[in-house]
Amino acid sequence: MSLDLDFIYPDFNFTMDKLSHHSIYEFERFKLDAVHLMLYRENEEIPLPPKAVETLLVLVERRGEILSKNDLMEIIWADTIVEESNLAKYLHVLRRTLGETSSGKPFIETFRRRGYRFNGDVRIGESSTTPESGNINGNVPPSKAAIERTDQEPETILEIAPSAESPRVDRSRKIIPLAGAIVFGFLILGLGFFLFTGFRAESLPSSAAVRSIAVLPFLNNADNADIEYLSDGITESIINNLSELAGLKVMSRNSAFRFKDNQTDTRQIASRLGVETLVTGDIRQIGDKLVINVRLINANNDSQIWGSQYVKNSADIITTQNEIAQAIAGNLRLKLTNSDRSQLDNNYPKSPEAYHLYLKGRYHMLKFTPAEMRKSIQFSRQAIDTDPTYALAYVGLADAYRLLAIAGEMPPNEAFPKAKAALAKALEINEMLADAHNSSGSVKFWFDWDWPGAETEFRRAFELGPNNASSRPSYAHFLSNMGRFEEAVAEVQKAREHDPLSLTANSLEGLFLFYAGRENEAIARLQKTFEIEPNFWVAHLNLAKVYISQKNFDAALRELKIAEEFSGRNAETISLAGYTHAISGRREQAEGALDELKTLAAEKYVPSYHIALICNGLDRRDETFAWLERAFQEHDVFLSFVKVDPKWDSMRSDSRFANLLKKMNLE
Repeated sequence: MSLDLDFIYPDFNFTMDKLSHHSIYEFERFKLDAVHLMLYRENEEIPLPPKAVETLLVLVERRGEILSKNDLMEIIWADTIVEESNLAKYLHVLRRTLGETSSGKPFIETFRRRGYRFNGDVRIGESSTTPESGNINGNVPPSKAAIERTDQEPETILEIAPSAESPRVDRSRKIIPLAGAIVFGFLILGLGFFLFTGFRAESLPSSAAVRSIAVLPFLNNADNADIEYLSDGITESIINNLSELAGLKVMSRNSAFRFKDNQTDTRQIASRLGVETLVTGDIRQIGDKLVINVRLINANNDSQIWGSQYVKNSADIITTQNEIAQAIAGNLRLKLTNSDRSQLDNNYPKSPEAYHLYLKGRYHMLKFTPAEMRKSIQFSRQAIDTDPTYALAYVGLADAYRLLAIAGEMPPNEAFPKAKAALAKALEINEMLADAHNSSGSVKFWFDWDWPGAETEFRRAFELGPNNASSRPSYAHFLSNMGRFEEAVAEVQKAREHDPLSLTANSLEGLFLFYAGRENEAIARLQKTFEIEPNFWVAHLNLAKVYISQKNFDAALRELKIAEEFSGRNAETISLAGYTHAISGRREQAEGALDELKTLAAEKYVPSYHIALICNGLDRRDETFAWLERAFQEHDVFLSFVKVDPKWDSMRSDSRFANLLKKMNLE
């Protein structure tokens, strides 16, 4: 690998072969020395990185033309492969330095998706001297300012290899002794490798702090699909860290990850999410190092506010997202209190290995399939074995068990006690963990039927994490099942403000509107959900419930067929289809669905509630209550709906139903 000596040595004069330079270019109060790559303002030297001056030189030489990013990259780094972010960095330095022309135009104007243009009126001089710099024959020592430039922001060099078609380096250049060049070169590259670089690219639109932000999924640019969990995990950790800061509206993971595979139009993304700023990033591997690039984008004009690169060992990843979150907060002009900094420092494990195992557990759990959630349990247990004091690993374990039970894929009496034990340990380690309180509220709601205790836990989660993405939908679900419909709708709408593209928040709002008796609004919200994801099966299931209430049975069955297909024939979709057939007079199809669930129950866990519902539709009361009693003994999560679900209205006059509500503390 060859070294980019021009980058290392600022006095190693480089004449770009594609341009034919004059010595001096003058524009307004500036002078540009093309020989020594120096810029002066009113005879005072401006210390700039050499590549920044080269960038300006190209723009001045081609003034009036719009040069694309590729044009500039090919001219300035003809024989070197570097990150595109270097160009943005130097363009920002130049914009900040030059400002505007006397006519009010920026000296360097950006044309979105086209390129950049220099707007100044340029005078050309052939002077052999520059102000206060003596003779410029190429042999004078570099100035103090030029020497200082070597310490400014090393470029992100990916690979440096001469092009086969490139002309040879001019032998008239100053030659650096080979041994010294190699040693010094590796020293500089080593420093660039181990230290992160920071730079700003555009000012914020006003002095006021930014109040809304979305962190888009970091891209996995490594040639290793196995570290996808890490790019996702770092993104989620930064979202969670920023969510701890009061006064900052942070889009949740659910909405941000809708753009995982398409981040090209940042303005449109910001508009859909309703935010002022975006964070984008990527992660790569170089040997045993991880290289994380982070950018903060002003959504108003698609300009870069700030960017930085972090080169870390795997062990350092634990605290890197904290560094990134603090840097983002600072560049958003947020003043961090000691409490804020303490919040950002929370929740880190002692063991880097435990952290990576936890992230793998989260990665698999958030795929939301039974097989993936079971993988999540394995990784969470490994994280706990590695670091028994890591509270978030216990929360991850509890969430996987809890979701398996709620999805009807594991008996509640088996899943929830394990979740409760894990959460008790998490809160013993860290009582201030919002996620643990939210999960604890869900356990009390779905399994314990401890309604006051559930509300207390949900409210505690709000106190500790006001922007926690999962707390509001969970609390809204609780409120709806308690019959507090308007409160439920208000809470889920607040959740949607922070999570506008969340399939869960949108479809739950449709369900809660339905239970509130606002059926037309429910249909409209569920149709909005399909605009985000046409095949989201839960939304089709909820829409079927509305159609059943309206006695539009054919439409309900069409929705249920879609829900069955995209859920892999989840037991709830079979149950609801059987109930619909039963109440619409298609008893044969209803009996078929009932037989299917009973057969399936002999092979795996099937919530007894689902079988009871079909029996209810067939008006088999004794059999219905037998299955409801069995559901009660199982602590079937679906029983929490019986107070508000209109499908049970025909049973409410039966004393057995009233007794069930009383036993569940719902009356």
